[in-house]
Amino acid sequence: MSRILRGGDVVPTSGVYATLHSTPHKLIERKLYLKGERFPSCHFCPLGVLYKLEQRGETGQAGTLREHDLVAS
Repeated sequence: MSRILRGGDVVPTSGVYATLHSTPHKLIERKLYLKGERFPSCHFCPLGVLYKLEQRGETGQAGTLREHDLVAS
C-alpha cells in the first residue's frame, strides 16, 4: 500500500504519481517524479496537494528514468 505524500515532501521512489488538489480546480493528474526531487505545492489549494505512487520506476546506470523503465504494478 502506497503512502500519501504532500507538496514539499521529497519524492521517496521514482515513478508515476497521481496528484489530487484540495481545491477542485484541476482533475487528477499523473506525472513522473524522480527520487530526491520535491513534490510541488499549489498556491490555489489552501489544504495543499496530495501525491500517491501509482507506478514505480527504476533508474538506469546514468540515473535517468525513461518511460519504458516503468515497472508494472
